[in-house]
Amino acid sequence: MPKINRVRIVNFTYNQNRHIYDSMFDYYGGESTLNILANGGGKSVLVHMLMQPMVPKMNLKDRAFKSYFKKVGPPTYIMIEWLLDDNAGRVTTGIGIKVTSGKNSSEENDESIRVITFTSEYNSANKFDIENIDLTYREDNITKMVEFDKVIKNLSYAEKGNEYNVHVYRWEVPEDKKKYNDSLATYKINPSEWRRLMTKINEKEAGLGTFFDDCKTNKALINKWFMPAIEESLNKNGNVIEQIRELIKNHAEQLVLNEKIIEEKKVFELFKVKSQDLLLKLEKYNNILNVIEDTEISIGNLYRFLNIRHEELLNKKDELKIETEKNKGAFDELLYNRLSYDYYKEDNNLSDFLKKRNELIEKIENINEYVNELKHKQQVMECAEVFKDFEKTGGDIVKKESELKTETMGQEQIEDKLNDINYSLNLLYDKKIKCENNDLSIKKEELSDINRSIEDYKLQKTSHEDEKSEFDKRLISAESSIAVFNREEKNIKQRYKDFTLERNYLLQEYDKKEVQDYNKFLHDKKEDTVDKINRFVDEKDKNKEEMNQLEIMIKAARQNIQRLAQKVDQYKRSIIEYEKSREEILSIYKKYEINSDKLFYKDIAIGIIETELNKFNGVIRDLNSQQDSIEKYINMYESGKTIPIPIELKEALDDNGIDIDFGYEWLKNYSISAEDKETLLSNNPFIPYSIIMSRRDFENLKKIDLKLFTSLAFPVIERESLEDKLNIVTFNQIKNIGDMNFLMSFNQKLLDERHLRELLQQRQNELSEIKNSIKDAHKATQNTMIDKSRIEGFEYTEHEVESLRISLENVENELYDENNNIASLEEKNLNIRKENEEIDQKLMQLYTGENNINMQTDEVIRLFVLYEDYLKSKAEKTSLEDRIKNTINSIEGLEKTIVRLKNEEYIKKAQIDEVIKTLEEDIKEYAKYANAKNGNMETGTIIDLKAEREGLISQQGGNVKSLQRDLDSLNERYGRLYEKLQEYNIPEIEYTTITYSFIELKETKALLEDYQDKEKKLNSQKDKLSGRIEETQKSLKYKHSEIYNRCQGKEPKDIEAIEYLDFDTVGEALMLEKNDLESEMYKLNTEINKLDGEINKLYDYREFQYRVENVEPIEDLSEYRTNIINEYKNLQNKRDVKKEELRAEYNNFEMQFIDKADIFEQLFTNLLNDEKKYKYEYGSYAIERAIIQIDMKLKQHSIDIQRIEDMERSISDITLEYVKKVYDEMASIDRNSAIDVFGSRKKMLTISMPPKEGLDEIILNEYVKGTISNCVSLYKQGKPMDNLLSNEINTIDLFDRLIGINRVGINLTKIEQNKTTKLTWREAISTSGGERFVSAFVIFISLLSYSRGSNILKHTQDSKVLIMDNPFGAISSEHLLIPMFEVAKKYDTQLICFTDHDKPAICDRFNLIYAFNVEREVGRYDEYLDVKIKKNLVKKDEEEILTSSMFKLEQQSLF
Repeated sequence: MPKINRVRIVNFTYNQNRHIYDSMFDYYGGESTLNILANGGGKSVLVHMLMQPMVPKMNLKDRAFKSYFKKVGPPTYIMIEWLLDDNAGRVTTGIGIKVTSGKNSSEENDESIRVITFTSEYNSANKFDIENIDLTYREDNITKMVEFDKVIKNLSYAEKGNEYNVHVYRWEVPEDKKKYNDSLATYKINPSEWRRLMTKINEKEAGLGTFFDDCKTNKALINKWFMPAIEESLNKNGNVIEQIRELIKNHAEQLVLNEKIIEEKKVFELFKVKSQDLLLKLEKYNNILNVIEDTEISIGNLYRFLNIRHEELLNKKDELKIETEKNKGAFDELLYNRLSYDYYKEDNNLSDFLKKRNELIEKIENINEYVNELKHKQQVMECAEVFKDFEKTGGDIVKKESELKTETMGQEQIEDKLNDINYSLNLLYDKKIKCENNDLSIKKEELSDINRSIEDYKLQKTSHEDEKSEFDKRLISAESSIAVFNREEKNIKQRYKDFTLERNYLLQEYDKKEVQDYNKFLHDKKEDTVDKINRFVDEKDKNKEEMNQLEIMIKAARQNIQRLAQKVDQYKRSIIEYEKSREEILSIYKKYEINSDKLFYKDIAIGIIETELNKFNGVIRDLNSQQDSIEKYINMYESGKTIPIPIELKEALDDNGIDIDFGYEWLKNYSISAEDKETLLSNNPFIPYSIIMSRRDFENLKKIDLKLFTSLAFPVIERESLEDKLNIVTFNQIKNIGDMNFLMSFNQKLLDERHLRELLQQRQNELSEIKNSIKDAHKATQNTMIDKSRIEGFEYTEHEVESLRISLENVENELYDENNNIASLEEKNLNIRKENEEIDQKLMQLYTGENNINMQTDEVIRLFVLYEDYLKSKAEKTSLEDRIKNTINSIEGLEKTIVRLKNEEYIKKAQIDEVIKTLEEDIKEYAKYANAKNGNMETGTIIDLKAEREGLISQQGGNVKSLQRDLDSLNERYGRLYEKLQEYNIPEIEYTTITYSFIELKETKALLEDYQDKEKKLNSQKDKLSGRIEETQKSLKYKHSEIYNRCQGKEPKDIEAIEYLDFDTVGEALMLEKNDLESEMYKLNTEINKLDGEINKLYDYREFQYRVENVEPIEDLSEYRTNIINEYKNLQNKRDVKKEELRAEYNNFEMQFIDKADIFEQLFTNLLNDEKKYKYEYGSYAIERAIIQIDMKLKQHSIDIQRIEDMERSISDITLEYVKKVYDEMASIDRNSAIDVFGSRKKMLTISMPPKEGLDEIILNEYVKGTISNCVSLYKQGKPMDNLLSNEINTIDLFDRLIGINRVGINLTKIEQNKTTKLTWREAISTSGGERFVSAFVIFISLLSYSRGSNILKHTQDSKVLIMDNPFGAISSEHLLIPMFEVAKKYDTQLICFTDHDKPAICDRFNLIYAFNVEREVGRYDEYLDVKIKKNLVKKDEEEILTSSMFKLEQQSLF
């Protein structure tokens, strides 16, 4: 629907003196607008007028359209400019209203109003748009109205031309009203919608709030509003409900007409169903007999199988004894091989132990050598320590000797002596410092050499470690390859028992010849399998060729059978058609009492039937005449119109504003007594036959040329003269007035309401009877014509019929022979197919075997490839282990060297530190003697000279005896230290040339202790290994004696003979074989004993064995024997029970059908009357024969029955489809009601439907069937079906049956200040005024949107316009306004609201607000409506004032 862009009102006056001269309201492209007007200002009037272009002359509740237009004067125009959807341009719809005559009184009947409507479509401004259309003009500075007729003339000229798309519609022309409505509809403006909905919501202020007050429940709302809207939507292309009703009426008639055929069909169909049940039970009984026979053969098979099996087991037992002896011999040989292998294994162990002990001895010797070196070094260091003390003691002796000597010397000698000593020390220290510096340089060089050696050895060690790491990786790879081979070999041995290759124990390698033999074994095995496959394939191909030939023959036979069957079917159809036609014609002959021997003389029958048709046509003519007469009376009684006034005359009078009453109707409704009415009639007997009008209308009528002709004369009486007495002379029914005589006799009882109702009912009953009679007569005529047509269509001759029967018999015989031929061919084909199936099974086994051999070959080849890798890996492993061992030895040697060098490094550093320390001390000492430049060189060491010097310095104050004692003590100590040095027995050069270091001595002791521990551990390992060598030597001797004793004095077998044996595998295999043999022997004995018992238990059934052709093997004999004997006994009991049930079933079957048709009497009397009926072949043949006869009967009626069934199915399908469409439509009403509330989407309206897949269609179908049944009952009684169909077949009841109206939920969202709540419809309609208004608004908009539909392709809503009178009386809270406007926005609805409220909550919701004020004309009593834009967020100029064109209208008569 388009939206309103602008509205223009020209020259409208209301409230007598309030004017709208020429006002244009711009809604800026369909903007929702608030129009504020104070109470009493005319809100309702403006709403009423705005709806006139859509619904011209519409009354609004108690305010009539005419009430606004009482005074003769210039015309009023109300125009609306619409923006068409999809930018298709604009259209202006307008109405022009002109009061043409009448007094200025309140009597509306005294007024005459001319109305025109017009449309003007345009894309841009033109002469006929809403703004530029010529309705007014300026003259002498006064605005005047263009004459009404001139406006019409201008519009008409524009309509006839091609320049403007203008159309004008004159409301005095009835066709123009419809054309105008149709024109609006093309623009999606629906007058019916405005009249039906918009009018109702504006009958009072905020009328939408009470719009649904009479719908308090879901059911009421659905029934009153939802269903009509849905029906209107679905019935656009035709009323589906009416179609269904009409179909049911026709179907009920057909059911009655074909009742006998239908009943017979039901019996036949029931027989076919019941007979299938009987045949099923008969088949089950015969199946039991067949199963019993099969079971007896199975028991016989079991007895023979048990005896054969018993013999086989005895033979197998003898074979098993031989296998057991072989197994024992293999165990003895395995023991000999194993003991020999253990002997050689122990011998190898002994060699390994000896080798390891020699390696340990070598390691111990190396460590022992290093320990001795460390011990010697320790003694040298200890000796150096003693030597240091020895030197010091010698110095002390010299000192004491010097002191003692000094005691005897003078002072001068002392000074000289000290000078010589200082000079000598000066020279000695200088020499010593030079030597020490030289020694320090040498030691540092030696330390550098040691460090370089350490780094070199570390690099060598790292290189060896990297080499070892690489060897380790290669070793892991080699071991992995070996493990892969071992695992794969184990898997193959487990999967393939014929894989017997074994590796020798020592080398762990296969014998090459055995590998070649095994490959040949696999190749031969595969060749043998392929040969067998080829033989079976050739045999199968040969069979296929033979089968193809048979198929060709069978196909040819089937084609011949099909051809013959088609011929049989064709002949049978022809005969059935003939029989059907014959029965039909004979039934017609019987109806008209025509002899059946006249079957092939149809001209006689047609003559008789035409006579009957003539009779019926005469009856129908008489009845139609009676119907017309009675209908006229009824029409007169109901309408009060005793005279048939033509429609043209009535419309002409209406168009000219002449209001008439019919005399009889006026007299009947006139509120006076019966006596007064009789007086009126006596005064003027023409009143019942007259047209009554006012005197003024009568005067006007005299002046008007109606331009039409009448076939009757119509008495006209002025309303003011009704009670005047006419001068009439009465002669019975003759009334004389002057020279005119009239024949009339009015039944005054017609003025009595009670009598009129009785008379009307009597006439209606007569009419109903006549209509039924006419209908029966038409139906009889139709049936007679159908009978005539059927006789005319009977084209058979006696010769044709007999020829058909002979042809059918010949073809059936030929068909029987061909069926026997095809059965023989199919049996041959089946035997060959079975043979091929057996071949397929064998081939499947062979193919499986071939696949297994191929798989085994592939896996063995892969194993041998892995074996080659294994050999390489094994050799590499041995090589790598030796290289790793050598590398480890090299690394250990390097580690020892590095440790030794690090010790030397440590010692060397200590020596350097000692030299540096001594050097520093000597430099200090040297400084003491630096001044002594001259003197005599004294003999002696530095220590001696220093001691002597100290002795001299100490002067002569000492004690000679004391000094002598000290000297003696020092000499004694000196002698002991010398003896200790001699005890070490170390050359003097070793300990006198090194400097003693306590730290170096400590490190040497710790290292010595560590290596002594290592030596001790290695000696312990050597001792343990020696013990194991001794034990192994004893064990080797024992194993040799064990072989001798347990293997009959044999020596150990040569290692070459047993080195490839896998004793565990062979032992396990032999043990498994032994266990299997023992287990099998135990099972054999058990089974033999068990078989003896089973054979004895079956002795009573031994005769069954002679019916067995081929013995089939059986598993689980005991359970099988128990089950099959129990089954056999149960089957015998079941057979007896089933036979009794079948006997009862036959009796019931016979009682139910024998008297229903001749077919059944023959069936039960002749065919199913002895024991043969319990044989399935015979019983099924008899019943199938009866069914063939039934089918022939049914075929005779198949067309009529099929038509009836199709009709009933069609009614059900149409009804179901229609109700499902109603379901879908109902579910779609709420589809666009979601809006944003508090930041989330909420559906304002939610319609909950029960799941569509859960609907019970059966209930609806049964309901429709019930209605059909009721219609059939009414039709049989000759009663009409229309009332029943109206009550039972309607959208509401059908929907309620399938879906259930009470199962449809209608919920609305209530929006509160800070939350939303779901309300049911009952709760929503019971809330406060504002909340109820919002709920009603949501429902109203949803229904309106549904009725319009949505643009599915563009996913848009059709826009809508709502004009509402003061909708905010009950709703002014913001939390209620927001959802209302959101819903309007969602449904693309333009709201044009008139209100007296200017609250911010309301005003804030509108972007465009007009303020209306009533202003007084200056110096006049008249008022006018002043309009201003109060708010405009659509256009920039918010203060723009809408100028109202104010002008004085020239009050002139247009006549």
